[in-house]
Amino acid sequence: MFDPALKTPNSLLSEAEASEVSAFRTKKFGRRKSICRKFNSLISIFLILFFLTISIFALKISKIYIEANSCVGCGDCVLVCPIVDAIEIIDGKAVIDIKVCIECDICVKSCTYNAIRKSE
Repeated sequence: MFDPALKTPNSLLSEAEASEVSAFRTKKFGRRKSICRKFNSLISIFLILFFLTISIFALKISKIYIEANSCVGCGDCVLVCPIVDAIEIIDGKAVIDIKVCIECDICVKSCTYNAIRKSE
């Protein structure tokens, strides 16, 4: 019978004892590998959910928006905006690129039609 406490090298064991050692190791450590795989899967799922949560909170939510019904596309906001390409006129309406906008409120103050507003 194999005694796991003896830790004898396989070269000193007979063929029957070596197969018994191999069976014992497979039985003992095979289960551990499946537990490790499950644990690694759980860690992977946790990391994915963690980074998704971080990326959701990292999105910039602009407080400045354009009321589409009020905008006439005059372009005053484009002229006064200190950031190039932050506001464009598309299809006759102003569109703010929130990735570029620094929310300086100059466009809000310059709009004669009150189409650009800032939510609080």
